[in-house]
Amino acid sequence: MQQNKPLISILVPAFNHEHYIEQCLNSIINDNYPNKEIIIINDGSSDNTDLVVLNWILKNKDRIPVSYKYRENKGISATINEMVHMAKGEYLGVIASDDFAINNGIEKRYKYLAKNPHKLAVVGDAIVVDANNKVISESSLSYIRNMDRKRMLTDKGLCMEIISNWGMGGSTNLMHRDLFGLIDNFDPSLIVEDWDFYLKLVSKNLLGYIDEIVSAYRVLPNSVSKSKDKEALICQNLAVTAQNNLKYFKGVEKLMLFGEFLQFRHKYNRISSSSKFSLITSDIFFKITNKFFKLSKKMINWRLLPQ
Repeated sequence: MQQNKPLISILVPAFNHEHYIEQCLNSIINDNYPNKEIIIINDGSSDNTDLVVLNWILKNKDRIPVSYKYRENKGISATINEMVHMAKGEYLGVIASDDFAINNGIEKRYKYLAKNPHKLAVVGDAIVVDANNKVISESSLSYIRNMDRKRMLTDKGLCMEIISNWGMGGSTNLMHRDLFGLIDNFDPSLIVEDWDFYLKLVSKNLLGYIDEIVSAYRVLPNSVSKSKDKEALICQNLAVTAQNNLKYFKGVEKLMLFGEFLQFRHKYNRISSSSKFSLITSDIFFKITNKFFKLSKKMINWRLLPQ
């Protein structure tokens, strides 16, 4: 059975998750897809993640091929890009070291891509859990930014949800290796690297969605920084992401992405500007443009409703 299915490489970027990474790695083995390898890069962890991983590999080296590397911290995007080059699989999936796979989700995502060769990547949904594995939400898509799962089942709806309601948490993707010859890797200069990546995917109609729970997304107390500087930097990055990806879209998709650019740019100005005049000017301009984009969004949402 193993020889009849292509190799899938599961990429695990690890950073300071000594209490969770063993559960993550065990969950990969427990998925019933038979032909897998695990690629782990420890991105400069300062806790005991390295020791936990080495002990786990020693106990499980006969069950699954594992490549492990410890190095200085370079960030999530650079780490994923490096693991893509290390991986040998025809398909690649990313799972954060504090998340874990459930419901044979690797197998389910592979079946979708095998049946839909025009798609080079697929995502599913995830439950949301806390530090003690208590379920906070049954859907990370709904929990983070209220993405519409029914709309995501169509190409047009999926594209608009990625543009206007981005909030995909959890390790839910599976990608064909050929994907990385068509679009750029994850951008190391961005804090929110995945929105940029998925915008490029939907712009080329390469992404699919399965309405299945395939993983658990862990939310920890320190997962989101509350600092003003951090929030400003995130808004600035999201504005840059929207602006950079405008060239890949046209029509209503481009219009909606431009609206997202204005929204994040306005949030950045609100947080970082010290000039009252600049804030008043920004508020007035945003109120006028935002009314137009809200109306446009309602019209688009109405058009995307099932007939």
